[in-house]
Amino acid sequence: MKTKQWSKLAGILFTTGTIGLTISPVYADDITGNDNNGVVEINNDLNSDYVCGYKIIDGNAINGKVVISGNTMIRTSSIYGGYSDSGDSINNEINISGGDFGVDYISGGGSNSGDSINNKVNIFGGNFVQGFIAGGESNSRDSINNKVNIFNGDFEVGDIYGGRSDSGNSINNKVNIFGGNISNSIYGGYSDSGDSRINFKGDI
Repeated sequence: MKTKQWSKLAGILFTTGTIGLTISPVYADDITGNDNNGVVEINNDLNSDYVCGYKIIDGNAINGKVVISGNTMIRTSSIYGGYSDSGDSINNEINISGGDFGVDYISGGGSNSGDSINNKVNIFGGNFVQGFIAGGESNSRDSINNKVNIFNGDFEVGDIYGGRSDSGNSINNKVNIFGGNISNSIYGGYSDSGDSRINFKGDI
């Protein structure tokens, strides 16, 4: 997995709607919802460095949210509902109802050195042409109770994970498939070097 770069928060261009932070059809380096209660809403084309509902370096990333709708073209390195560099990532989510995605990572919640717990990605439609999708992920700690729900969409991406960890454990993560066209591998949970147990994948 590529090393995530979260070092800069510059060039943020956005307009604020009545609900959430709505991205206009402009181009920005980095986009977060930190100044908008951890919420980012995107309904126009976007080309950015990364998108994150709530991002924090020291501390826990909790209740971040990214909502993407419409026939948008999304080109960015990563989309996270929430991300913490040194703390836990808890109860973050991404909801996608359409668009064309050229994204390296789509993850409900991620952490570099903390746990990833109770994060989720809900996909109701869209075309996904690269990268991987995970409900939650941790580089060095555990991934627990994360979930990906797929209701529709076309997936030509890498793998889909309910939860994954590079060096920690992957426990009780799920991928629920209700529809869509999927041509890639699916893992309820995955760990490179830790335990992977009580994970689920399948059609429901």
